[in-house]
Amino acid sequence: MRSAWAAAMAFGLVLAGCGDWRSGLGASGGGLLGDGGGGDATLFETPGDDGPTDAASDTDADDAATVDAVMGDAASDAPADAPYDGPPKTFGAPCASSTECQGGHCVDGVCCSTTCQTDCWRCDGAGTAGSCTLVANGQPDPPSCAGTHVCNGAGSCVGGIGQPCTSGTQCTSYLCVDGACCDSVCAGVCQACNVAGSVGTCSPVPAGQHDDYPAGACTGANKCDGSGACLHPNGTVCTAGDQCISGHCVDGVCCDTACGAVCYACALAGSVGSCKAIPQGQMDLSPTCSVTEACNGAGACLAALGQSCVGSADCASNKCSGGLCS
Repeated sequence: MRSAWAAAMAFGLVLAGCGDWRSGLGASGGGLLGDGGGGDATLFETPGDDGPTDAASDTDADDAATVDAVMGDAASDAPADAPYDGPPKTFGAPCASSTECQGGHCVDGVCCSTTCQTDCWRCDGAGTAGSCTLVANGQPDPPSCAGTHVCNGAGSCVGGIGQPCTSGTQCTSYLCVDGACCDSVCAGVCQACNVAGSVGTCSPVPAGQHDDYPAGACTGANKCDGSGACLHPNGTVCTAGDQCISGHCVDGVCCDTACGAVCYACALAGSVGSCKAIPQGQMDLSPTCSVTEACNGAGACLAALGQSCVGSADCASNKCSGGLCS
């Protein structure tokens, strides 16, 4: 009995000499289950660590703002700590940092299977989240492809409708007309895609202007009428007024006026396209004068040569002799 008592007393003296065993571990370098402030555990740490150094599996300076797994950091973010220590997120799951994702790619706010950094590719597409897919034609891809440019559906950032171009490959519509990305082929006569106020939209060329697309469509003396037609200048052959800039087709040519007065014509030699009085003695080709009449040069049909007359005023020649126009 005395031997057992003596052994117990000896152990008590040892404890008394060492002080409190719990405070001693805390002051001398950390406990088995955690870190008390002066040093770290050598095996693992309890949730949260406020020591100057961490356990062997976690080398951050301070973990106070995060929560670690029982045996230290997860493999996905060791040796440095990250705000997220949970299991890796699957492709398509929302994320804020690449350290959250399997594969290590957080793109467009979701975990992505690739880096997906090329213009006009995205990883958050509807129904394809997690896979890098093409941005649809006509859609932007901020911040690198936005504003005046959009994606063309084939992985290129190109000009939107109305933007300057030299070829169709530079446009989302694949149509470059009159130097602008156009909404249609716009190949009709007196139609253009660079009309002020509607650049990029196929519109009628303003009245009085030319159209050289396709080449020579409405050039030279011909001019557009403002509604998509190429009209002819005065003096050119016509069959109807709507073919003429003036709107008048008289005597088979575009005329400067309606030219409907008696003994006036628009196809007289030397003045084709202008309404002039038919020279004295000539017939009105409309016809207006009868076969026994002729123009007097002043816009009137009078008796032709050899026709009966009472006085000179009855004759186109203004001469009446012996009762006949002479």
